[in-house]
Amino acid sequence: MFNNLTGEYKLIAGILYGCGLRINEALSLRIKDINFESKSIFIFNGKGRKDRYTLFPHTIVNIKKSPDFHQSFDFLLQLS
Repeated sequence: MFNNLTGEYKLIAGILYGCGLRINEALSLRIKDINFESKSIFIFNGKGRKDRYTLFPHTIVNIKKSPDFHQSFDFLLQLS
């Protein structure tokens, strides 16, 4: 399924599936919550109004290295 996705759709699907995010958590995700150095995402007010950290998989790191990443990341910035 992921092989058929490109750009921002692949990035969003990778974050949802690979990080185990719920839809509401993904919708409230902020750019400052993503830490590429420690490969983690901070989830603010998740299920049960609890905060948590989750790790993102190597596939997300590989997406960051692809040339389409900056276009996808700009797309996500426009949504927030």
